[in-house]
Amino acid sequence: MKWLKCSGRRTWERLLGKYRNMRLFHKLLLLNVILLAAYGFVCVLGLEISFSTYDSQLYKKTAQVTGHLFTGIENDLKSVEKFSLSVALDQDVQDQLGEAVDTKDPYRYMVDTENIKAKLMMEPMLEKTLSSIGYVDPNGKMFMVGSGSTQIDSTILENLIKKAQAAQGEYAFVEPDPQSKLFCTAREIMEYKNLSLRKLGTLVFTMDMDTIVRAHGDAFDGGDTSLFILSDGNVIYRSGSETKWDPAEFAESRFAKTGYEILTAHGKKYFAVRVQSSYTHWAYVSILPYNKIFDEDLMLRYGVMLCILLSFVGSVYLSYRIARHITRPIEDLTAGIKQVEAGDFSHVQTKLSDYDRADEIGQLQKDFLLMTNQVDDLIRENYEKQMTIQDTRFRALQAQINPHFLYNTFSSINWLARQGETEKVSEVILALSSLFRAASGDETVVTLEQEAALLNSYVTIQKIRYSDRAKFYLEISPEHCGYRVPKMILQPLVENSIKYGVENMIGECVIRVNSFDDGENIKIMVSDNGPGMDAEFLAKLRKFEIHPKGSGIGLKNIDDRLKMLFGPQYGLILYSESGKGTLVTITIPKGEGKNAQSHPC
Repeated sequence: MKWLKCSGRRTWERLLGKYRNMRLFHKLLLLNVILLAAYGFVCVLGLEISFSTYDSQLYKKTAQVTGHLFTGIENDLKSVEKFSLSVALDQDVQDQLGEAVDTKDPYRYMVDTENIKAKLMMEPMLEKTLSSIGYVDPNGKMFMVGSGSTQIDSTILENLIKKAQAAQGEYAFVEPDPQSKLFCTAREIMEYKNLSLRKLGTLVFTMDMDTIVRAHGDAFDGGDTSLFILSDGNVIYRSGSETKWDPAEFAESRFAKTGYEILTAHGKKYFAVRVQSSYTHWAYVSILPYNKIFDEDLMLRYGVMLCILLSFVGSVYLSYRIARHITRPIEDLTAGIKQVEAGDFSHVQTKLSDYDRADEIGQLQKDFLLMTNQVDDLIRENYEKQMTIQDTRFRALQAQINPHFLYNTFSSINWLARQGETEKVSEVILALSSLFRAASGDETVVTLEQEAALLNSYVTIQKIRYSDRAKFYLEISPEHCGYRVPKMILQPLVENSIKYGVENMIGECVIRVNSFDDGENIKIMVSDNGPGMDAEFLAKLRKFEIHPKGSGIGLKNIDDRLKMLFGPQYGLILYSESGKGTLVTITIPKGEGKNAQSHPC
């Protein structure tokens, strides 16, 4: 118990901590939403209770109406039983059947039976409830009158007569046939004159269950409502559209002998009513689509819920606008402070949209603008001094790169001269002359087109030196040639690829220099298929903690120049994997003064 209290207290403290660290706008909006949600919850709860009470009464009323339909069916069945008793006890029927049984004259038998036929055909129940009425004499001769006289199956008839004979004058029936939907009943006629109880034959009655059901409700007449009659869990009659229902689902286990329930099946909701008959001991089950009964109730409920939802959304939007109106000046002031922290003083005043207001927030913004203007003046006073220092650093870094390049170039010339390759020596000297002519300027920043020209001169020298051992591909996109880069940043990277690729491989080394646009920046990549480096070595090289074969200084100088020119988020990124080559990526911003007059590289 103590642990639960401690855990709950810690959770509450964490939630309070998160709330304290939220923005003021979010705090105000959250509080308003919570209050509105609580109010909405109370409204919805009250409406739900009201609708539940209303639904309960509606359910009971619907169940009562459905129960009345079942009562009507039961009354029809009972009226047939009473009618069978009245026919069996009718004096004229008794006399005529007694004479027909006793006579040996076929004509007299025919006359007696025709009289009984005429009497039965005049019975009004043949039009309302009964399909047919039949008579079977003790010798097995039979006649039937009515529209359903040819529908009864011989097996069912034989079983029915046996039941009637066993009942000895009591009412007997066989359960409806699910296919023909014919309900057959019978009563044996016994002579009560002088209490002889002589058997005069059997009366047979047939009823069409569909006709009886339709007579007591339009809901069962081809509509969406389904009716099942079950006997000991078995379906003896069904009607309606939901023939896919399995009545065993709601026979005994789903609800009491008499009751109702809301069921969900086959992706729909249904209202089910079950009534247990004390007369036939059948179970009557009706399945009604929920929406068929409760459409208006649902529409009213959804309408009220929609009004509550729209009110909630409108209130939240209004709360949002009010909270935004209160907190936006404070957020603008905070954004201005962050801009000043980042060193941007030029757009501070545009951020403070309400600095002319006369309340406390307006006064804070005015004081902040005054402070930022004073700080900006101090920064401008020191700007020229800082630029002078920065230019000195640029030149010092470039001076560190040039001697390294000269050493490698003269080594190549010396190697060619010793081999007697005078034409190639001339070609290298011309390339070196072109290289120095292009690089001899005082500028520290050039276009990518100019840097590509410097690299072309260097690659010309290296092609002569390494012949077929190295292949160079310079693929700078024409759209990128006008962007500015520090001078002499590509040549040291290609030189490293030669040192660690060509000189350490038996096969051919492929060196590529290409560029692409990633949306915000320009990427210049120098890659080779050399031996690469392991993860530990690469991690140290990325931090410039080691100097691999003397070129580590060059990589750090290039990275320093890029960061000094464009900012700390730019520079070199190294990728390498042992046995899979090396990739060096230079990232420069797109917004750094592209030269529109440049030509394709």
